[in-house]
Amino acid sequence: MRLCVAAGDLNRKMFEPVRVERPDPDGSGLLSARAVQKLLERHGSRIVLPSWSEITSLKSFSIESPVPEKPKHAIILVHGLQGKPEDLDYLQKVLWDANVDHSARVVVHATKVNSGKTKDGIQAGGTRVANDIMNFVRDHPELEEISVVGFSLGGIYARYAVGLLYNTQNNRVANLSPRTFITVASPNLGVRGFGVYRFFHENIQSTLSKVFAGRTGSELFMADSSRPLLVQMSEDQPGLPFISALKSFQKRVLYGNVQNDFMVSFGTAVLDPNIVGLKANVTPPADAEIIDHEEDNLGCRVWFSSKPTTDDALAIGHGDSFEEVMSRRLRSIGWETVGVHFDGIFPAAHNLIIAKMRHEFEWVLFTRCGSRSVHHIVQRILHQELDGTP
Repeated sequence: MRLCVAAGDLNRKMFEPVRVERPDPDGSGLLSARAVQKLLERHGSRIVLPSWSEITSLKSFSIESPVPEKPKHAIILVHGLQGKPEDLDYLQKVLWDANVDHSARVVVHATKVNSGKTKDGIQAGGTRVANDIMNFVRDHPELEEISVVGFSLGGIYARYAVGLLYNTQNNRVANLSPRTFITVASPNLGVRGFGVYRFFHENIQSTLSKVFAGRTGSELFMADSSRPLLVQMSEDQPGLPFISALKSFQKRVLYGNVQNDFMVSFGTAVLDPNIVGLKANVTPPADAEIIDHEEDNLGCRVWFSSKPTTDDALAIGHGDSFEEVMSRRLRSIGWETVGVHFDGIFPAAHNLIIAKMRHEFEWVLFTRCGSRSVHHIVQRILHQELDGTP
């Protein structure tokens, strides 16, 4: 029996397993699913990060498994603007380590169909992702469930894709049972009213967006039409049930950087149009769970998780901004919100939250400090497997 972990190119190699400071019971240094659960519940500073050479000295993506069970849970990863599937390599690695004993029965697929093609609009990119998911599912007929994780623009692509793939008759996505939908530092309310972008005149916004991100940029600044695509994506459309598709997932989670995310500030990432600054003056809600009480030794703190917000009575008033309208529509289906905090003043948190891996210097000097947030994301994705629930 082979356990296959796909990432677009089946000839790619798999990472060496993570080692931990404390010896594990059998002395192998490998983390079982249960051990990962315990590790994730501990403070992030206990994790010993692999070196770049360890990360890039890779094994086969398919390994012989003594467990005669096929994967049933597909985890789809979607990269962002001008991104590559390699940007999410560390997330794939941690997902692999969490399933090193093969008990979780998951298969991971990082889409690569948008590499070098992220400027031609959300519809085009989201459609490519949807087609890629369908092709992947056809190649794995044993699959039963699907989870989707979108980073940055990838979260918007993912929202469009599941709208295309959702079947209103059987409440399934790509003919699979929807499990978990996660956006990580995604501009869910666009970008025009947030961070540094809000200080630019709309004409400057329009010009800059087209120069640097083409049609996609215009859509993120909601300058594409009088009825912007992002606004349309905040409610069901004929043949595109965007909200019903999201609502079909058992769990929906929004991750955002509380400060220092130059690209996607906290407010747009977590559907709060009232938080517009690069550094959010955030006080965790009274019912929030405080996850990490302080930063780990690399400066990352998965600060808090607030309960899902559902309020069907949220009314849209005359004269409300596009951001307010989208926020109320999207928040009505309920999302868990996770605030992540990186210490310091350098506005590079956008790539840190996913521990983006593309160059050695980037990993060594910057993005490896996001390993704590990545482990938390994996805990949310595999919550049923790690908890032992069906």
